[in-house]
Amino acid sequence: MGNFIGFPVEVLLRSNIHLSKSLVVPIKDWQGCDGGWGGTVSYTRTVHHIETTSYPGESTTYAVNATQQVDASLRGDPNYGMTSVSHGEASGESVGSELDTLHTALGDAPTQRTDNLSGSGNVDFTIAALGQNTYSIQMVGPVTFTGQHTEVASGSVQQSDIASIVGIPPFKATAADRNRPDLLQGDSTSPDPSTPGGQIEISWDLAMCK
Repeated sequence: MGNFIGFPVEVLLRSNIHLSKSLVVPIKDWQGCDGGWGGTVSYTRTVHHIETTSYPGESTTYAVNATQQVDASLRGDPNYGMTSVSHGEASGESVGSELDTLHTALGDAPTQRTDNLSGSGNVDFTIAALGQNTYSIQMVGPVTFTGQHTEVASGSVQQSDIASIVGIPPFKATAADRNRPDLLQGDSTSPDPSTPGGQIEISWDLAMCK
């Protein structure tokens, strides 16, 4: 009798009907930390720029599009109180294209250049208190990206290996809650002063762990 009753009940419980209930369980992916500041810092640099230079009888149009992304994961340092340094790893990629078009009375002559790079490595960050729950954050030591440069002009294709040194520029972060100075979360967007049409975005999610 028990098997006779239990079998249909088990079928009902395993069936996707209104007798069954779904349970959503939130899960937090905890990040390990050796002490000091741990967490993540993300950096994105984008460039969208078009410029035309004119000469007697001809002109050249430059169209540049590029994206550079670096993500750093910090695990801290047990001696942070003495060094103000957090250790971690950083990885990312850089993709860019430039189309140079020479305009003359005979027609247009385009030259297409593209770069594709990626890389990863160990990095350090100094996180120094400035007062008023504000900190100066700076990446110490860049990451090397390697990849390939391709140039296409007049039906000819040329390729070469390239390398680039990439780093996250220094920035300041203030605790959003003055009662929780051990949490730094936020983001910022600003023009890139080194490149026309460039923009820099930085986001951070850091916590002081012991």
